[in-house]
Amino acid sequence: GNTPAPTDSTSAPVTPAGGPAPAPPSCKRIRKPWHLLTGAERLLYINGFKELWRNGKIQAFSAVHASSDTPHGDKKFLSWHRHYLYEFESQFRALGGDWACFGLPYWDWVSEKLDTNGPVKDMYIFNSGLGDYGSGNNYCVGGSSNEGDGIGNDHFSVNGGGYTADGYCLRRDACSLDSCYWPGSDHGHLMGELNARDTFSAYRSPLETSAHNYAHMKVAGSGSSQIGSVAEAAYDPIFYMLHNFVDFQFALWQDCNGFEQVTANSPSFTDAMYPSDGRHIAMQFDILGTG
Repeated sequence: GNTPAPTDSTSAPVTPAGGPAPAPPSCKRIRKPWHLLTGAERLLYINGFKELWRNGKIQAFSAVHASSDTPHGDKKFLSWHRHYLYEFESQFRALGGDWACFGLPYWDWVSEKLDTNGPVKDMYIFNSGLGDYGSGNNYCVGGSSNEGDGIGNDHFSVNGGGYTADGYCLRRDACSLDSCYWPGSDHGHLMGELNARDTFSAYRSPLETSAHNYAHMKVAGSGSSQIGSVAEAAYDPIFYMLHNFVDFQFALWQDCNGFEQVTANSPSFTDAMYPSDGRHIAMQFDILGTG
């Protein structure tokens, strides 16, 4: 029979900033695609991200990701980043109030590609309150004129947003060519990977090197963008949603191959985090149905 995907207790990242986040409330972690969120839900991420930057959490998570212990290019990549995202999400929930039941959104670049039918820089992700593709001087992001739902223009710009990332500005140089898409941005490629690779070792490497790596670089471009550097990628709010979409694809693969359970007798936790109303790709291609 199939061998469950490997786990490694040593692969979990060290929780930054003085120990684990407070225990989350009993409400489930519901993760949805960014482009399907309401304006209020997007603002929850935007304002929470800035609050975590003000209290030093973003800097701490960046330092953890920049460390030499961060696994890239090996079997720990997916499990390490899953734990990292879980801890990051927990910091939002620890803010309390409206964030008590926060679920980290993900950047579904496949659906946005289909909706945009143009260059990466025209994707919704760059027109929704997170700063644009890097229209300012030295690739600094600017506000967008198409953010809608009452979300203002300069949430993450160096001048108007009160967020300066690594001390200078948040920088991107998203691809501006119609030909700048990559194999991992295509639903046919991702579906093919899900169907053709039924072992962890065969699935993990292409997901990292094709889908994940290229997504980073198509946002980073040729500029000195944070998201193009392991040392500084965690300063960009898109970084966490990019990795969350990678984790979403990993969760689909686990579900399709019966590897989603933590132990042989435990319920699936990925089903809880990526429910039917958030499974946009799953609904498009009927991978998991609507359950």
